[in-house]
Amino acid sequence: MSNKSNNLFMHIGLPKTGTTFLQQKVFTNTSENIIYNPIVFDELYKLFIKSETIDTFLLNKINECYKFLTENENKKVLISNEGWSHDEYSFKFERKISFLSKYFKHAHILLVFRNKEDWIISMYL
Repeated sequence: MSNKSNNLFMHIGLPKTGTTFLQQKVFTNTSENIIYNPIVFDELYKLFIKSETIDTFLLNKINECYKFLTENENKKVLISNEGWSHDEYSFKFERKISFLSKYFKHAHILLVFRNKEDWIISMYL
């Protein structure tokens, strides 16, 4: 099972790197050829973070996402969820990145960084 669609773009962010600005000002003002944060991918994320293993429910949701991508293959699908890059304010993301690499290996990943001094101050504040 793998998605061969090339129309998935995932902004997985990092905290304090302009994610909210991108989500509120840039991504919401996209063209009609871009589907922004479809519900099925939000459901997938919520199910994934509650799951300890890849179970039947999670596999079914992955297949729903594949179906959505196939049905919208003439459009770009843009997901913006910084939760995929970290857990709260720790950077324990190995399980998440492994999951995305396995099930959405053809996705285009957008990861935004920030000047490290400014980022550390922002995280502290």
